[in-house]
Amino acid sequence: MDNIRIGVAADILGVSVERLRRLINEGYLKEERTAGGHRTVDPLDLAEFLNSNLAFESVNLPKLSARNRFLGLVTDVKSDQIMSQVNMASGKNRIVSLMTTEAVRDLKLEKGKIALASVKASAVTVEVVDNL
Repeated sequence: MDNIRIGVAADILGVSVERLRRLINEGYLKEERTAGGHRTVDPLDLAEFLNSNLAFESVNLPKLSARNRFLGLVTDVKSDQIMSQVNMASGKNRIVSLMTTEAVRDLKLEKGKIALASVKASAVTVEVVDNL
């Protein structure tokens, strides 16, 4: 799985790029550099950070305005033969979606994948976001 740019990672956390750089400098996350020197973050490390209570204690996450689409990171997928539970983090929001295991396979949802959760009434759908 490819690393993600720190701008995208900051959007997922709901913080500024500068705040994400401070989190990296403070040792909460590790960065890697591309051959061109651009900063990136391993999506699996970001998922682990978001899954930990430390993420929400160490980051002063801003309140988000009410919206119906949330760019986030898949932090966990639990599946049986028929149904799956997909957990995502978007800023300070934790999103849980129940869907068929077939849909999870079709979307190739896995921990560390960037996805878009769309909320309509009491239903949540998840879209895959490529080319970020």
